[in-house]
Order: sequence, then C-alpha cells, then structure tokens
Amino acid sequence: LGTGTKDDRQNMFQLGVHQFDPEDGNQLESMSFKKVLMTRYHSLVLTSTNKIYTCGNSSRGRLGNGITDAPQISFKEILNLGDSGVAMLVSSNHHSLVLTYQSEVYSWGWNGYGQLGYPTSSKAGEEKLLEKVCGSKPKRISFFDDKDIVSIACSKVHSCAVARNGTVYLWGLNLGQMGGSKPSHLTPDVEYQTQEGYIISSPICINLSHLTVQQVVCTDFATFIRSKNNTLHVYSNYMTRTFKIPLPRAKTFKEVDAFAHFAPREVPSEVLDMKCSNSFGNNICFKYSCGRIG
Repeated sequence: LGTGTKDDRQNMFQLGVHQFDPEDGNQLESMSFKKVLMTRYHSLVLTSTNKIYTCGNSSRGRLGNGITDAPQISFKEILNLGDSGVAMLVSSNHHSLVLTYQSEVYSWGWNGYGQLGYPTSSKAGEEKLLEKVCGSKPKRISFFDDKDIVSIACSKVHSCAVARNGTVYLWGLNLGQMGGSKPSHLTPDVEYQTQEGYIISSPICINLSHLTVQQVVCTDFATFIRSKNNTLHVYSNYMTRTFKIPLPRAKTFKEVDAFAHFAPREVPSEVLDMKCSNSFGNNICFKYSCGRIG
C-alpha cells in the first residue's frame, strides 16, 4: 500500500505527492499523479513529471530498485524519464514495461521465460532457480530501438509491443497465445499450469498492417488484439480467431417499428477499452463510448 507500514488497513489512506520527495519542494508544485497500478504483490505510480515510483514485495526484481530480498513499505523513485515522457506503463504480477514518447521500451522484473526482452544473469548457484532469474533495474530493450513502438502489454509469462506499421511483437513463454501452429518438432522448454510451453527469446512478429490496432490485452494463455470497427482478434491454443464485438444493447431491448418511432435504434457503440483478468481468457469485459459495459 505504500503507507510506510505493513499493517492492513480498513480505512482509506491519503497519499500525496509531497510524501514522495519532500526535499524537492520546487518540483512538487507542478507534480501530480498521472497513473497508478496495483498488482497482487506491488504498486506503481507514474507522476506528471514522468517519474516512476514503486513499493511492495521486491522478490523477482519486480520493484525495479535493484533489491530482490527486502520489502519496500514506502514509494521510492526507480526511473525518471523526464523529457522522454511516458506514453504507457503496464505491469503483470512479476514484471513491468514502460513505453516512452520516443518509442523506447524499458522493462524490469522476473525474466524466467525471457519476458523482459533481453538476457539477465543469475548469481552463482542460482541458475536453476527459476524465480531468481530477473532484472532488478529498468533497462531499455534495444531490439525495439528502430521499431517505432506505439503500444505495449504483458501477462505474467509474456510481453507484447505494437509498432506503428501494424507489426505485433510477442515474446516470453509461448503457451499458444502467440499465433501460429504448435512447434511439434521442438521439445517443450517448461511446463506451466500443466501446459507445455516454449520460451521465445527473440520476438515473434505478426503482420497486422491491414488493420488499425487500437488495444492489446495479454493473459497467460491468450492475447486479445482489438482493431478498428469493434473487431477482436484472439490468439490462443495455437489458433487465431476473429470476432465482431457485439453492439451494446440493454437487457430490456426490444425491436421497434422504425416508422412508428423516430428514435435511434442503437446507442453509440465504439469500444473504448477492454479488460480480462482470467488467465485463460475465458471472459472479457468491454467499455463502450456510450458508457455501457459489456
């Protein structure tokens, strides 16, 4: 919670920017909260001055503060992107990705399946301990330096980046959520929740240049790509399926005689956002421009 103690709380705790860098009084006047993320183990805060703060459980390097063995009970700055600006900040339970307005992608946290996008070394004697494989400080993914990335997403086991030209890059543990057919000629690298997995260290590329990609949501076993005109592409179980997202209609909706009622038959139906918290992607939620939730 970043309250300075480990105590559970039943009442709201008010957190102000002045609690972050009290000695830097000049900048605090112009600083405000831009985005707040909470996962199962840690929290992240992005400020309007493009600074990122974290707190929580530091194992697997998820806090990005260089520490992996001691919890952090207050928010501490780990990254200052200043003039580069932060376009997106996403996090799974174990690793995080940052996209700057300069199209640079940074990552830190658990790297057991190569989901950080670069190799990380383990301490002597810890090579075989999967949970110890991590990058405990933010690092730029050099692979994307010339790719013009405009969007990022991640699950606990894989990561995704979308380029302006419509190319989608996926890397980490492939459980069938990266498109393409099952690599039957390869031996599985690991078993994850009883499913065979293949570690993809160099990103898989999917060419969606014929679409306008608007959002990507990653879960452990599914990748959802939403494109213009309310179209949803689902990558799961080594298959790709395309769906038309239903229009928002109230439960009490009844077909009316258009000539008897001069009223719109459908409310504004553009999808603005989607979320999924089920690791298999068994259900998904949409937010429409009319304010309805589907």
